[in-house]
Amino acid sequence: VDPNPYRSGQDLFRASVTSRAFWIVFAFAVDLVAQEVTSTAAFWRSYRDANDVVRILFLLFPAFWAFGVLPPGEAFVGWLLEVLHVDLFGGSHFASNRRMAIGWTISLLSVFVSFCLYQWKRSLTSMMLFAGGAGYLVSKDMTTYVSNWLDHFDATKSRCCCCCRRMKRGGARVVPINTGNSNNSNNDNNSGDASPVNVHVVRAVNSVETRARSSAQMSSVNSSFRNRKGSGDSDVKEQDEKKQHRGGNNIGSQQASRVDQRSGAASRHLWPFGTARNSFLTVSVESWLVIAMIVAILVLHAIDFDNLPTEMSHLRDKTTRQYWDWMMIALCFVYSMVRMLQFPFVLRVFRSPLYGKLSSPSWSSRTRRAHTVFRWAYQLLTFTYIISQANPPSAGNASWSDFFLYSILVSRAFRWIWQQPNEAWTDAVVVIFLDQLAMPGWWEGLDFSARFFVVGAMRSRMVELIDKLEYMVVHTVTCFTHKKLRMPGHRTMAALIVALAPFHLVVLVCSALCRAPIVPLLGVPIFLPGYPRPLRMWPDLTPNWGIGTKLFGDSEEQQDDADAAVGDADAAFYLQMVPEIGRALIPAVADGELWGTAISGRMLLLRLEPYLVCVHVVESGNGYLTVVIKGFELQQTSCHTVEASKIDEMFDYVFEDTHFAKSRSAYPFHSLQPLGRLSIRTYSITKNVLTGIIDDRKNLQLISTTFVKFLILLIEKQFGGRYDTMPSTWTSEKLTSRESAVLMPHFPMHFFSTYTGDISAANAGPLVQLVLNCFSIVEIRNGQSIVESPMGSKHVCDVFNGELPPSLARAFLEENPDLKAIVLKAYRYAVKAVYDSVALMEADSLRDNGREGVEYMMNLVKEYASWHIGRQDSTWQARLAKGDARLFSIGRAEDARDSRYVSQTYQLSPQLINVGLLNAESVRAMWASLNVELLYFTNDDDERYSIQAHPLLLRNLCIQMAEPPLGYPVFSTGVQRLSLPS
Repeated sequence: VDPNPYRSGQDLFRASVTSRAFWIVFAFAVDLVAQEVTSTAAFWRSYRDANDVVRILFLLFPAFWAFGVLPPGEAFVGWLLEVLHVDLFGGSHFASNRRMAIGWTISLLSVFVSFCLYQWKRSLTSMMLFAGGAGYLVSKDMTTYVSNWLDHFDATKSRCCCCCRRMKRGGARVVPINTGNSNNSNNDNNSGDASPVNVHVVRAVNSVETRARSSAQMSSVNSSFRNRKGSGDSDVKEQDEKKQHRGGNNIGSQQASRVDQRSGAASRHLWPFGTARNSFLTVSVESWLVIAMIVAILVLHAIDFDNLPTEMSHLRDKTTRQYWDWMMIALCFVYSMVRMLQFPFVLRVFRSPLYGKLSSPSWSSRTRRAHTVFRWAYQLLTFTYIISQANPPSAGNASWSDFFLYSILVSRAFRWIWQQPNEAWTDAVVVIFLDQLAMPGWWEGLDFSARFFVVGAMRSRMVELIDKLEYMVVHTVTCFTHKKLRMPGHRTMAALIVALAPFHLVVLVCSALCRAPIVPLLGVPIFLPGYPRPLRMWPDLTPNWGIGTKLFGDSEEQQDDADAAVGDADAAFYLQMVPEIGRALIPAVADGELWGTAISGRMLLLRLEPYLVCVHVVESGNGYLTVVIKGFELQQTSCHTVEASKIDEMFDYVFEDTHFAKSRSAYPFHSLQPLGRLSIRTYSITKNVLTGIIDDRKNLQLISTTFVKFLILLIEKQFGGRYDTMPSTWTSEKLTSRESAVLMPHFPMHFFSTYTGDISAANAGPLVQLVLNCFSIVEIRNGQSIVESPMGSKHVCDVFNGELPPSLARAFLEENPDLKAIVLKAYRYAVKAVYDSVALMEADSLRDNGREGVEYMMNLVKEYASWHIGRQDSTWQARLAKGDARLFSIGRAEDARDSRYVSQTYQLSPQLINVGLLNAESVRAMWASLNVELLYFTNDDDERYSIQAHPLLLRNLCIQMAEPPLGYPVFSTGVQRLSLPS
């Protein structure tokens, strides 16, 4: 058994079985080449020395496999391609293998064209112009555009193949399936002879086309939710009609993309939260830019114009370059300091004197404009500096491979300033600063693009090394300083850790250089190097909507069905919240409020009690982020509560003025660092114990009388006073004269007369009979009122949640589901009205049977029409996911030992959610240790060590947000795209 497989779940091609064979074949292949080649060239001498090292390592393969150090073949190839793409081509990491293949193709194509242009006429100007334009284009999310085009091509091909097959079978036509209207589809199917198989094929084709169109339109699923029927909140709809993003960007009113259930679903985008501009225009503008660039290059070749670097040669003058260099260094320093000072703490220790001021309403617009100006300024400055410092290899002494390498480095430099502008400017300034020092001769011999590459690779490794070192130190120290984390024999463990310090240092450096995670051995502070793998850590990032029925169907009818809800109640909250988070992140990242977070691999933790959300950035580039958003369980365990309480304590310390007066941070080494707050529209949950409300005799009687009034109003509203139009099944049950005499005192005659304007109810006999009949089924048992019995509170809760009292007459309502729905609605309205009247001291208004009382009740009917009042079932979850503005329910307390009844009120309102930055290397280290712990080093403990609470590392929460089956998030979006303004 492989102790550390890459695919812990489905392994369709059984790639994990070939993991060890891959390395055995690799070692033999290296040795075979070394034996066959007898050349004495320097390269082959070094190769044979490396082969000797491989022979030694081959003997250690069993130990490497035991501790999961050697990567499976799939993980190794993915890691190698990703590292080369980021370091050598200046690209991004990838969210899936499919996107990796497309991204590599695009990058290689741009480099090859640059190389050919230079080789054609040794035209440095042509290569610079093309590399500069291509660098901008490939830094955009061209992978998604190509992927959508391939999906469209596959859909067209599938449609053509389907038509050809049907024509060969006899020329029968394919009936088009309208996925937006299932009724029309059925009508069309009746008029044709399409078989069920072909209907399924065409439906799949239309589904692919719908996904491609939705992804291209950059729509927002939240607007789709709220535009559906039954949202019940006009304010929310009005907000959706307004522009949600600065710069005139209207975030979505189009249909949401559907969930892709095929393999490779991680490369699809369900919720592209907004766009800088219409995607068709975006593609068109970039296409025109490419055409104009190619035309310009051809014109320059035709007139042999190649003096652009010559025209800028004055920038190489020593004096001019000094001014130029120090200006860029000063600008970088000032900008970086201002951006750091906008966060709560500088260097995670000292309180920022500008925190809160730069984000205030009076300064926010200025800081946004300044950020935009600075961003474009340093991108253009770096772009110009690269051109001015161009120094290609000498044509007489260089081979084609030298020119090809130079093309790669130049293409990388031009791409990097658009792909990651903040990091690119830092790298350029570091290169300029090092040029001012007395550097070795080999450094002076490098071109600027080569130095740019070296500094970028070193910077990324250094940042990763610091994060890994922080994790190792915190993990080690807390194992001795925290009493609950201290293990038996800690003194012996301390001596062992000291003895292993040199080994740990080697592990730290090697892991940082290879960009591989560190693995804590079974949770103790003994660290091993994890095997290299793609930065996303998992082979597939698939969506997880919760257990149960998928909320999104293939037709609008299915989407509007209130019962088509996810099975996990917690997931319904996140279905509503996640689009709002995406909409809030777009301006925050684009305007620099969350500066430094738009980098592949970064992880944000968002907290708004009781919600916890993780945003994992898996790709980043020019104008886009590719993220995975996961939600944690709301039913907190003991370990979950410990870590969530620590998070709340830290955010309160930072964002509450009474605590933030201190000059230093109390949490400098916590793995979560607070960044700021975002405003989102989500649910505020109010839970109240109903003791003293539904167990009070007066309130129970008030519920009973109010129930009859609401029942009268709702039936009147449906039939408009025309009682002869009632269904015959509703009036089939007649009360005897004795039953009528007993029940008639419960009918509010004065209220009815005031409402209808009649002096008596003689003309409304069917209505009176129906109301009294329904009242007796709900409120009377054995001739006595149920609310006056000791079971009154239980009865109220049961009826509110749809469970009627057992009786023979109950079958009457069961046989008339429409009438039963009206009865339950009236009873729920009554419970809600009494609950509100007790809180607002307005019980007398419910008892009033006069004109004011009638108007009060009618206003309540109108108000409660915008509420969803009922039990927490699949309909409730669907309403949550759609974003209904107000919901109300009652039930027993969540704790099974608590027999009290509680009410839950959910109201959609703008709220501030706290945002913090997680130490991503800490999270990846804990994720890397899961396979070793669960699949190899097993024990008899039912609760694995990795989910034990750790207040500083947040171990339980980090393990929760791992991909299933090793983790257990209640909700995951899969791979989604955030479109940022360019």
